[in-house]
Amino acid sequence: MRNCFFFCLFDLFSFSFVFRRREQKKLNHFSFSTPKKKTKKQDYERDWRSKDVKRRQMGVALYFIDKLALRAGHEKDDKEEADTVGCCNLKVADVEALPDGVSVKFDFLGKDSIRYDNTVTVEPEVHALVAAFRARDGQGRSKAPTEQLFDTMDANDLNDKLKHLMDGLSVKVFRTYNASITLDRLLREGEVGGDGDGGGEEGGG
Repeated sequence: MRNCFFFCLFDLFSFSFVFRRREQKKLNHFSFSTPKKKTKKQDYERDWRSKDVKRRQMGVALYFIDKLALRAGHEKDDKEEADTVGCCNLKVADVEALPDGVSVKFDFLGKDSIRYDNTVTVEPEVHALVAAFRARDGQGRSKAPTEQLFDTMDANDLNDKLKHLMDGLSVKVFRTYNASITLDRLLREGEVGGDGDGGGEEGGG
């Protein structure tokens, strides 16, 4: 029994090491320098003004994933039978464009049924697009509260777009990179594990 325990422990550490190496390789491959990140941001901002509703929806979805580190949604978890809830499968009722013209309120159940309740300040263009996506679908028909906010696209479309921008890039890697640099910045500023009040940023899903 003791030998079994040590073998299992060794396998756990080995898996952890291999997993970290694999994820680090992805991040190193992605490795946003400031000019590259600006290029990606400019790309999805251009999509906000596209004549194609699918591109407009993808541009807003990438903005939310970049700004809020939301899960993509639609992807399957190995331990879950149901689809996880994230940015790409938000319902109309999950998102509200507030009257001030710059605030969007999110209220939905994310992975493991954890509630995500957050009001964020967004670009005016994004606010207007969210209001439009809530009102009409890609065919111009009125939407019900239970319908998809982003009805013309899904997470696979976003991954295809990101791979086109950079080989190996995906929504998961995009989120992981943003989380890594945010944690690094907070550690440098002493906001994580410090003795202070523990300020922080808007949470992610």
